[in-house]
Amino acid sequence: MEKFYDSLHQFDGNDLRLFFYNLLNTVDRYCKDGSVEEKKLAEGLVNILQSQIEAVHNHKLQMNELQQYVYLVFSLSDAGSLKVTLSKIGKRELCQILAFNELFSVGPISNLDTKTGQQNRLFWLTENDGDFSYDPEHLLVKMVEAVKNIPGNKTIVIWCADNAHDQTGLRFVLHLLRDRKQPVNVVNVTELFNTTGLRNKEGFNPYFSGLIDREHFQVIVK
Repeated sequence: MEKFYDSLHQFDGNDLRLFFYNLLNTVDRYCKDGSVEEKKLAEGLVNILQSQIEAVHNHKLQMNELQQYVYLVFSLSDAGSLKVTLSKIGKRELCQILAFNELFSVGPISNLDTKTGQQNRLFWLTENDGDFSYDPEHLLVKMVEAVKNIPGNKTIVIWCADNAHDQTGLRFVLHLLRDRKQPVNVVNVTELFNTTGLRNKEGFNPYFSGLIDREHFQVIVK
C-alpha cells in the first residue's frame, strides 16, 4: 500500500482525474461484460466508492457549516500564503479561500462578468501574451460564478495590495457583488503594513503581499 500511496502523491489534479476516470471505466466494463468474479469485484468497488463519496460529501457539508468567512485573493500564490498563515494561527477551518488565477493588469477587462467579455480576454491573451497558458481548472467563468454564489450568511473579505493587478481585481469583484445586501470587507495589506509600523528587512514598500516578510504577514492576518 505504501507504494500505491507514493504513486498517488506524485499525481497532479489532472493525473488523479484520469486515474479515477479509468478506474470507473474498468468497473463499468466488469459490471457489464466481466466474468462472475469480475462482476463481484466490481459490485464491491461500487459500494466502496459510493460510501466514500457520501463521506466526502458529509465532510464538505460539515466544513461549510464551520466556515464563517470567504476570503477572496487574486493569485494562487497569495491563496497559498494565506492558507499557511491561517493554519499557523489556528483559523484555517473558519475560512474558505477563493483565488483568481488572472493577471488583471494585462489584457482586456471590459465586460468580464459576461461570456463575451471572458472569451475576448482569452483570445487576446492567447494571441498577445507569450507567458499565457490555458488552465481549465482556473477559468475566469468558474470564479465569477463562485463569487456570485457566496451565501448571504458568509462574511466576505477581499485581500489586496497596492498594485494594478490587485486593484483592478478588487474593482471587478466589487462589481460582481454590487447587489449584495451584506457588507463586503476589504483588507489592503500594503496599507496595513504601513499603518502598523512594520518594516521589511530590505526596507521597500510591499506593493504586493509576496513582498511582506512571513512574520509580518502573520501579524497582519492575525
